[in-house]
Amino acid sequence: MKTHVLIASVLAVLLPLMPTPAAAWGREGHRIVAAIADAHLNPQARQEVARMLSEIEPGASMESVADWADTVRTRGTSHWHFMNYPKGDCRYQPPVECADGNCLVAAFDRELAVFRDHSRPLAEREVALKYLIHLAGDAEMPLHDWAPDRGGNGYQVQFDGRGTNLHHVWDTELIRRYATATPDGESQEASAGARLAAFFGRRDASAAEAAARPHYQAYTKQLISESFQLPFEPTTDPIVWTQSACRVANRPGIYPDRRVISDGYVDNWRPTVELAMIEAGLQLAQVINESYGTPHDSTLDRGAPATTPNERRLRDRIDKVFDHNSGTSDGS
Repeated sequence: MKTHVLIASVLAVLLPLMPTPAAAWGREGHRIVAAIADAHLNPQARQEVARMLSEIEPGASMESVADWADTVRTRGTSHWHFMNYPKGDCRYQPPVECADGNCLVAAFDRELAVFRDHSRPLAEREVALKYLIHLAGDAEMPLHDWAPDRGGNGYQVQFDGRGTNLHHVWDTELIRRYATATPDGESQEASAGARLAAFFGRRDASAAEAAARPHYQAYTKQLISESFQLPFEPTTDPIVWTQSACRVANRPGIYPDRRVISDGYVDNWRPTVELAMIEAGLQLAQVINESYGTPHDSTLDRGAPATTPNERRLRDRIDKVFDHNSGTSDGS
């Protein structure tokens, strides 16, 4: 018994110091982006996307494949997930930010060309679609468009009394906090406990994730509703997406005082994080809709209460999304 207590005590100290994978938004964030996009697809695009995914991967949806690109990342594709804009300069200069076409913007354009090429095998187009779903989310994550400190991966901070890095805070921890907060703002997410559970055994980790899943489901529904009320005209240019996110990364205060992520920091950046996910979803939907000849769904009325069939359909399906392919929530 004493041995188990000692091991748990040591792990509680060491686990927060272990390096975490660099991923934009983590699994839940990418699924939220995909769910928002799905809600805004026009009927033809929705039908074609569903057919493509189901024929290659029965039961798959945009949400369930949203983090696939992180699971197959290699040295050859790792640069597809970010842009290295220098501090104070968000201009896109291909020889600098995208040497040899090895960057997010170029990768997105290549995969979009494959997705829109109906002469390609369906399996190739489906892979391209999965990259588009993922990279649209990466593009709007501010620290994926920021060269200093390797996008914040090299900037160590304290969050909830444990060590991590600024990139991980943005891609995973902030969304966990927002999704699992009670109405009075107190977080119900015990991420340190979930890490210990993951270390000791997958069954315990799955139980921890199952407990948090209803919070993510409700949070996704909330953001989908807000996406229908946002007076936002999406663009389909990934350069513009990454430049916008780069400007966010350059805002004062993104590096916390004394390297501590305070409750005030979490609250102050919430509108920015949520708007980025919503915009990523709307922009992804626009890209897919235009791929089928219609830029938007005429039934959508942004700025009005969310009552469209699309939004109701997504509300009904979100509960199933987060039960699909349960695994780690940090991405890879």
